[in-house]
Amino acid sequence: MSWEIRRAAWDADGDVLAAIRREVFIDEQRVAESLEWDGLDDQASHWLAFADGEPAGTLRLLPDGHIGRVAVRRPWRGRGIGRALMRTALASARATGFHEVHLNAQVDALGFYERLGFTAFGPEFDDAGIPHRVMRLTLAPRQLGRHAGRFAVSDRAAIALDLVRQSRVQLRILSSVLEPAVYDRDEFAAAVSGLARRHRNSEVRLLLLDGRQIAQRGHRLLALHRRLPSAVQIRRLELPPNEVPEAFLIADQSGLLCHDLREPESAWADYHNRPLAESYRLQFDDWWQRSSPDPELRELLL
Repeated sequence: MSWEIRRAAWDADGDVLAAIRREVFIDEQRVAESLEWDGLDDQASHWLAFADGEPAGTLRLLPDGHIGRVAVRRPWRGRGIGRALMRTALASARATGFHEVHLNAQVDALGFYERLGFTAFGPEFDDAGIPHRVMRLTLAPRQLGRHAGRFAVSDRAAIALDLVRQSRVQLRILSSVLEPAVYDRDEFAAAVSGLARRHRNSEVRLLLLDGRQIAQRGHRLLALHRRLPSAVQIRRLELPPNEVPEAFLIADQSGLLCHDLREPESAWADYHNRPLAESYRLQFDDWWQRSSPDPELRELLL
């Protein structure tokens, strides 16, 4: 068998691409046509694999870094075509400047994607009656103040840590309770400590909606505040929850990590968006001026 992979276009090759996907997903896996044809194909980059001159497989890459519709026809499975399609798409994503790609993998294909470097996140979920998991692959590290573009975040702890480690001067965090899974970690506290000690203009401000939980159980950032009270400041914002829709982190007036307080899974980040970061900073600073040290935290410090 001889095979090759080439770039395809939906307007020119749509019939061939659709035929492969119909055979694999609709006919074989019983995926509903309304789910398969989602209206996104004309926005995507596509690749076609040919085996002995016949169309054998395909996949697509969406502008947000989502790889999907990975399909190899039954006669040509187990011959490396799917792996070659993925490696071709990943090489293109790297060359185009993608920092990360992601996909929804069928659970029985997790090993295939893990061998390509992907990591699974979150629980299983149903997609078209088939169990899936989200998988991600980092292609190149983002740099604070350089790489712009909003992206969805599945691991807030990792992105928060990365933003703090890259910060040079300022860190502002608005949080309900400084969630332990994100902020009460040794590596995160060490990064904040390093930022606070970097030079005399370093500034870390933490604004909480509820200080009772960390007052009762303790927190690494609270302990850091005790050691460096002028560099690591904590206050409580007394506002009704509906007036503060988002929790957010601002790094050096350029980077952002945000999520809806009611939907933590909605998190997104941007490593370089000064206008938007400035609007968040202005809101934060206004709330900071209207806030005060939390009496419960003060009692803990006595």
